Amino acid sequence: MSELSASWQHRFSLIKQAGGPDLSTMQSLTPGQTCRIWFNFLALLFGPVYYICKGMWRKAVTLTALIALAVFTLMVLAVMLGADQAAMSRIGRYCGPLIFCFRANIDYYKRMVEQDNGWW
Repeated sequence: MSELSASWQHRFSLIKQAGGPDLSTMQSLTPGQTCRIWFNFLALLFGPVYYICKGMWRKAVTLTALIALAVFTLMVLAVMLGADQAAMSRIGRYCGPLIFCFRANIDYYKRMVEQDNGWW
């Protein structure tokens, strides 16, 4: 792990302090430390591209497919129920990047520390 930047080493130490990837002792951290674990701005902006650059292409493909499936399902339900399709589209457009944003640090921790290569 010495090849990681100081910023990533700090994030990883916070994740370890929070109980590892399951974050079982998250309540022991301050709100600022919790935010540092959960939020990744670059993953919010670039989503699957960020994951691929970090070597997590399996999770990038899987999450992108699951998000696309969820958005498609929401759109079908919107048509069937006569709901506002534009609102459903906005939900998909904003929730997708947030999923990458909130999962990126934990997923990268799993890859680098636990040698977890993906979901298969």
